[in-house]
Amino acid sequence: GVGAAIRWRDRTAALGLALLAVWLVLWSGRTSLGALADLLPFSHGLHVHRFVGGVDVAAVLLIGIGAAAAWSFARAAASPRRAAIAGGVLLVLLMPAFLERADYYSWNTTWMTETRDAIARDTDVAGVVAALDDLPPGRVYAGLNDDWQKALDFVPFNSARFPDVLNMAGLPRMAKPYASLSLTGDLAFTFDVNDRAQWDLFNVRYAVARTDQSVPSFLSPLRTVGKYTIYGAPTSGWTSFAQTVSTRTYATDSDLFYGERDATPRAAGHAFAKLAYPAPAAPESAATPMCFDTRHVAYERMQDDRYDALLGCDSGPSLVVLKVTYHPNWHVTVDDAAVPTYLVTPGFIAFDVPPGMHFITARYVSTPIKTPLVALGLFAVVGLIVFRRRLVRAPWTS
Repeated sequence: GVGAAIRWRDRTAALGLALLAVWLVLWSGRTSLGALADLLPFSHGLHVHRFVGGVDVAAVLLIGIGAAAAWSFARAAASPRRAAIAGGVLLVLLMPAFLERADYYSWNTTWMTETRDAIARDTDVAGVVAALDDLPPGRVYAGLNDDWQKALDFVPFNSARFPDVLNMAGLPRMAKPYASLSLTGDLAFTFDVNDRAQWDLFNVRYAVARTDQSVPSFLSPLRTVGKYTIYGAPTSGWTSFAQTVSTRTYATDSDLFYGERDATPRAAGHAFAKLAYPAPAAPESAATPMCFDTRHVAYERMQDDRYDALLGCDSGPSLVVLKVTYHPNWHVTVDDAAVPTYLVTPGFIAFDVPPGMHFITARYVSTPIKTPLVALGLFAVVGLIVFRRRLVRAPWTS
């Protein structure tokens, strides 16, 4: 393919060669690039090994160009005999790729089969998932990489763990890696099961443990399903009436993570801080008093992309924290009137609520550009089909 691209100097071949070169350089990573890697956008948060996808796309394009050039060079279309010989040579050349793919899919089949059979053998797992699905929504804790999770392991060679089953069922979890996709989500790695305030802070409402397993004293058994017990944790629900004490600024991802990791115990005591990230020149804000004895949550409902509640504070205005990772695509209304949102510790959404009871709605709205991009892609495909005969033909196909 590289030889054909150099020989023919066609735009398509040149594009494939250029893409391969660019993605190979990026895939080589910080070890090869050194300080140049810092010039890449989001360089400190990039999963560089995933650039292999770009390498693969460019390589497949060059493989096709090389095979087409070889086919044309052998004049395989001139006779069945030439076609058979050229096809056999191409199959031999591609055999290492076929064998690698066959081995890859064979191992995947083995692991998937063993995992499926192990989950099927543990009939209590399905009962736990069904029971959790019937309970009011709340995050579920089934261990991280500690002794708690090891006691729940039921699949050989750790191909799946109990939190994986919860993830497959679509249940919200305090777990990793599924809860660590956002900048502050890595706080799940430092979740302290013995700190009752952290269960409330993250609205970890349920825990799954073996019936004979030791659990913190503040957890109450709700249901027993075979060898497992579902426990309930005392939480204030998906929202918290907060007291803000300051505004903290962070300049980098690392500063944000370590700063919020250290601040989590204070946030668990309802002493939240407004966050400025990336750090602007913002003065510290005045403290907002917390609504103590006159706060009410009469109703709340959490869905995948929407939260509704009837809540309020009789004694005065309050800052309400929604225990969901902040994103500007979350839009909040108070009695159908839009209100600004804030980023607060440890990375949640906060908004101001006037005195008295109010109906709150928070909705996640997808970025508007996605729909036009889908339409543009469809038009491009239709255009290629309609005008395919007018496209410039590559020299090795003529």
